[in-house]
Amino acid sequence: RERETALQSVSQATEIVSYVTGAQRGRANQIARALIDAGILPKSSGRAIKKISAKELLPLLAAVAMAETVADAPRVARAFIDLPLQGEAGTLSETFATIVEKREVWKQAEIEFSKQRTGYAATIRGFVRKKDGEEIEVIWPFWSNPSWGHFSKTSFTISPEGIEVLRNLFVRDDIEGVHFSLSTPVTETGGSE
Repeated sequence: RERETALQSVSQATEIVSYVTGAQRGRANQIARALIDAGILPKSSGRAIKKISAKELLPLLAAVAMAETVADAPRVARAFIDLPLQGEAGTLSETFATIVEKREVWKQAEIEFSKQRTGYAATIRGFVRKKDGEEIEVIWPFWSNPSWGHFSKTSFTISPEGIEVLRNLFVRDDIEGVHFSLSTPVTETGGSE
């Protein structure tokens, strides 16, 4: 059974992205604000809280992962939104949405964002379940300008576990206003066994 399209407020989506990427909340919030000001993300007003879909989550995630400065975030977000899938129909944001929303189709998915000499690129790796039930491993490259040397100036990968956390949080409708943080392990000091 396929899920209905997931929606989160920009504020809550930013909280989720900050948690999954390990980015500082303040920086993630500044990037979200820059994307709102640039018209990439919707602007809420008063009680009219705008929500974004998993497809609209992609530019926020890419900007938080890859923008070197807050001022650079809109340009980076736009660069990733419509990156075409090489050899197939589709874009990065469309494919990313299917990963977040359709668990029964994608397994063990990970996404890598990279900045190469010729521009930005992304790669999605994982397993896709075909209609006949067979699972096949896929490596899907997304880029506009080819870079055959595979040298990346900067890259950021979200592991399958990170994608699973992002999926679990983004599809929930009961987490508005909840803040997430990693727990710090408690170590015992002194004494010997």
